[in-house]
Amino acid sequence: TGSSGSIFTSVGPNNNMAIVNNRFVGHPAAAIWMNRGGLDITIDKNYIDGSNIAGGGQAIFMNGPQNYNGLFLTNNNIVNHPGRSGVFVDGNNNVSESATRDPQISGNLMDGNSVGMNLGTRSFGKLGVPTTGTFAGEISNNTFSNNVADGVQGGMQHVLVSGNTF
Repeated sequence: TGSSGSIFTSVGPNNNMAIVNNRFVGHPAAAIWMNRGGLDITIDKNYIDGSNIAGGGQAIFMNGPQNYNGLFLTNNNIVNHPGRSGVFVDGNNNVSESATRDPQISGNLMDGNSVGMNLGTRSFGKLGVPTTGTFAGEISNNTFSNNVADGVQGGMQHVLVSGNTF
């Protein structure tokens, strides 16, 4: 693991990147630090455990000015980051529709973090009318438990929030 994260994107765009079926333990900074964005990124079926980590940061960090349209964050266990957010992104509608899919945050367990997800004041969704369907994103079927503060923070726009457990 590096000082910036176990996976660190320093160049991009990282279109269609897939981070799938990994186990992250003992990461000194973010487990996944996306300093550069990309379209239709998939983060699926990962186990991200922050036990025995001190300090700030996020388990999954997405650098605010970058574009993550079409992001799928699905079926991950993001646990034990009591001083960190499980997922953090901040920007201006930078997690929204791509040409081929709406972003989804679905089927995740976010347990024992400072905050389950901090989606910034306006990162997730779209300010205007969605172009690919009724919604510009979906947050569904996630479990947010034992987090120090909130399960979800942020100003989602034109987003379906459904079936989550808090």
